[in-house]
Amino acid sequence: MVTRAQTADSLVLHLKTGKIVPLPISRIQKITFESKSKTVPKGNEQGSTFAVSQNYPNPVKSGTYFPVDINVGGDITINIFDVNGKSVRKLSALSLPAGKNEIWWDGLDGNGSKVVVGSYLYEVACKNQILSKKLIILKY
Repeated sequence: MVTRAQTADSLVLHLKTGKIVPLPISRIQKITFESKSKTVPKGNEQGSTFAVSQNYPNPVKSGTYFPVDINVGGDITINIFDVNGKSVRKLSALSLPAGKNEIWWDGLDGNGSKVVVGSYLYEVACKNQILSKKLIILKY
């Protein structure tokens, strides 16, 4: 688990072993997260198959792209959550054509303010599928 440290100059890593390790942001070159996805059926609806690649850049400093590859054009919704599960921003009703697409997020919350430094989850939904990934925001 990654949490925000007392200052915005470092992250605190909580390892599975129970050890807590402060890590200066200046030493971070790349952060990679394992992704997990889930399919959520909605009735007997036939949904389009789609894939979501890791957002880039990640870590995010001012904004990021969400790469989405969709077999059949359709509406996409992206929900961004903080680590407590609170919705930070919802990008909804984005009608995308079939093929590879990129959706830009400016790093702002629903009120137009910059989100705070930390870890976030995002879910991309299309018809009967929801795919989830993680991202991290560094100081602006």
